[in-house]
Amino acid sequence: MRFPHLREFCLANVDVDKHSFVNWDAPLLERIRLDPCGESSWQQASTWGKRYSSDALRRPIIKPLLDGADRDVEVDYTPLGRFDD
Repeated sequence: MRFPHLREFCLANVDVDKHSFVNWDAPLLERIRLDPCGESSWQQASTWGKRYSSDALRRPIIKPLLDGADRDVEVDYTPLGRFDD
């Protein structure tokens, strides 16, 4: 998939694995914020936190996103919290 204008990618409460971002092309990507572990008390959406608890395990999953960027990408695994409208 090609995302020529994507600068920041934010994903919460979604289960991902090493095949989730294969062939992504986002040359302008600057920042990735991931909280796909369902940490909040209102939703346990995935098993990310149990399966990929360390950066060494998480890094291969986001590697395709990093490879699709033309610059260094900031990666943040901080819980995003609940989204309120």
